[in-house]
Amino acid sequence: MNGTDGRWLTLATDFPATLNKEARETELEPNESPEAWGMDLDTPGLLAAIGTEPTGTFRIENLQPVTAPQGETISGSMTWLYNRLWRIDDTNSNHLRFSAPDYRSTYFAQRTGLITFTESVTDIIKFVECGRGGLVVCKSDGSWFVPNATDQSGNFTKTQINQAFTLANSGSITTHEGVAYLVNSNGVFSFDGDSVNELTVNVRNDLEPFNDDDPNTDGLLTIDHEKKWLIGGFPDTTWAIDLNNGKLFDYSQTGFRWTSRALRGEDHEPLSIDKVSLMVDHSTTDGGQITYQVKVEERDWTDAVTLDIDYTDDEYSRFDFHLEQEAIQMCRKWQIRFTSLSSNVRIKEVQVHSTIVEAQDYSS
Repeated sequence: MNGTDGRWLTLATDFPATLNKEARETELEPNESPEAWGMDLDTPGLLAAIGTEPTGTFRIENLQPVTAPQGETISGSMTWLYNRLWRIDDTNSNHLRFSAPDYRSTYFAQRTGLITFTESVTDIIKFVECGRGGLVVCKSDGSWFVPNATDQSGNFTKTQINQAFTLANSGSITTHEGVAYLVNSNGVFSFDGDSVNELTVNVRNDLEPFNDDDPNTDGLLTIDHEKKWLIGGFPDTTWAIDLNNGKLFDYSQTGFRWTSRALRGEDHEPLSIDKVSLMVDHSTTDGGQITYQVKVEERDWTDAVTLDIDYTDDEYSRFDFHLEQEAIQMCRKWQIRFTSLSSNVRIKEVQVHSTIVEAQDYSS
């Protein structure tokens, strides 16, 4: 609706919002946020403060105790994969040692018993299953793919893959449904046996916490295989990626925050926002609270305002509120953020009321 009556615009939907720090705030989608943390992943389609941090399980190594016949130096454990034993060689960590097929507890070499990765002088950090019957072998300066690791003749081939897929710490890689995932100083990457994908491209220039700065905490990867969540950090979760849709979530901060995309006037004309409407769902029969702040142009965020949200028994109820006077200003850029949300209050959609002729809605 044009004129002084204004119109309602959808500011945010399709929660929980994914982080996007690369695009301009005025060019984000309704399901993206330039700054957000502490959101609950167990409420798909809804914005909710975290109940319990997402957690996963470590990859099962399937290690087997091994003995060797006279003349062999193998002892300890080896990894059982594709009907044979594998291990980084004890004497030359540029080599991957493998056994003859079928022998689970005794090491018998097949052919030379070695695949060499001497293209670089660095050590092999880790190898994991990948693709359809393959292995990805990772170093700190590159990785190689053995596509035919199931070949019972031991006539293996290898190829180097995109050098973005590098590994510094053995705990910083895991697998799910034939895809290998790792985190390094440049972000989070996947390899499916064909191509490398950068999962953190939308936070590439502001990676924290999606990196391996601390290999004993942030750099440890787990997976929730049922929900398909890739989890960074152990024992405390610091980030998560929903593998169903690629959404990025930050758990390295305390508390809760969700920041909206920025609205601006169409053709850079000024706009003014005077009201906000929330589609609210209550998980209990109690009321709750929300705390918000508004940012106009590049000024400081306004003082925090806390509002009571009464319980209703509707599946979704509409909660409208007028902004404080300091937040209702003619401007060319407008944002809102929620800094506190009661655990029983979940938001399905955020709309705002523009009192100026048009506001640019990039979601359409």
